[in-house]
Amino acid sequence: MNRSQLVGIVAVLGLIFGGYWTQRRAQQNLAAEMKATQAALTELAARVADQQEAWQRLSDELEKTRRLNSASDESSEARRLRSDLANLNRRLEKLEAASLPAKLSPEPLVYADSIRRADYAFGGYDSPESAMQSVLWAITQLNPRAFWDSLTGNVAASFADSFKDLPEGVMPGGFKNGAMYRATGFRILEEAPVSEDEVRLKVFLEGQNHILKLVLKKVSGQWKWADNQL
Repeated sequence: MNRSQLVGIVAVLGLIFGGYWTQRRAQQNLAAEMKATQAALTELAARVADQQEAWQRLSDELEKTRRLNSASDESSEARRLRSDLANLNRRLEKLEAASLPAKLSPEPLVYADSIRRADYAFGGYDSPESAMQSVLWAITQLNPRAFWDSLTGNVAASFADSFKDLPEGVMPGGFKNGAMYRATGFRILEEAPVSEDEVRLKVFLEGQNHILKLVLKKVSGQWKWADNQL
């Protein structure tokens, strides 16, 4: 092998190994760049996750604030409605006071021994007299439970429809216009027993000049308003 051939072989080997090392360095650089890119992507993903979490916290805070504002608005509306209701109740009390002057200046009684409206009290149902006063007391106090407990028979049946659709504690309308509510007192004029468990009463309503003719019956040992005389 002469010198020129040897030089050629060395040159070829140089080209081969030079290309190899160049390619290897390029691969190493590419791997490093890919690794750096992967790290950057990982960091970016973490930052995106943090950002999403921050947005979720902000969204939760905004929703909480909205609910608090809504509750505050509802509370303000409730206070306004309560104030309006209180004003209406005061106006109603004034109207009732004006329509019932007898409360302030009692009218003279037709019968001196009549029981005045101001002296009405719940007397139970042990006797026709106490049952009658309990009925009138319940009406003037607008006490639906006490009034209903004072009834039986046809009278209870006649009021059943008036009570069934009303909330607990609400008296049917119309009672304030009736003679039993507006009377300034009452006196039993006549008590006529029909049997041991039935009695007929004639009751004079003071201030209304009206006579009630009622039938009371004893139910389980208690006298109740059962019917009206024809």
